[in-house]
Amino acid sequence: HPRHHIGDHNGLFAFALTQMITREDIKRFGDTAVDALVAEWTQLDTLRVSKGIIFHDLSPVDRKRALRLVQLIKEKRNGKIKGRTCADGKPQRSYIEESDSTSPTVPFEALMITLMIDALEDRYVVTADVPGSFL
Repeated sequence: HPRHHIGDHNGLFAFALTQMITREDIKRFGDTAVDALVAEWTQLDTLRVSKGIIFHDLSPVDRKRALRLVQLIKEKRNGKIKGRTCADGKPQRSYIEESDSTSPTVPFEALMITLMIDALEDRYVVTADVPGSFL
C-alpha cells in the first residue's frame, strides 16, 4: 500500500497480506480497511506480541504446525472500521488438548444474566476497553 512502508513494521504487514484476509471487506471498505489492518499490526508490533522466525530455520514438524493468521475487518456500531487478527487454531486440535487452547472469554449467556441482574438491581455499570487484552 503506497501510504504505508512495509519496513516500518518489520515485514509483519507484508506477511499478513499473504495470510487469510477477507478480501471482500478490502474491496468494500478500500483504504480504510487497509488502514485498520495497519493499525492492528502496529498495535501487535508495539506490544511485542510475536517475534519473527525464519521459515527455513523451523523443523519440518514446526513448519507443519505453523498456524495461519485470520484477519478480519469489522465495522463497529459507531461506523469505525476495525482490523482484527487471530490465529487459525483448528490445526492444533490434533495435538493440543482443548483445555489448553481455549480463550478466557466469558460465555455470552453468563454476561447477559449478569447484565440482567445489574439492571434489575439498578446497579451502576462501567465498561472499559483494554487494548490487546486477549494477547
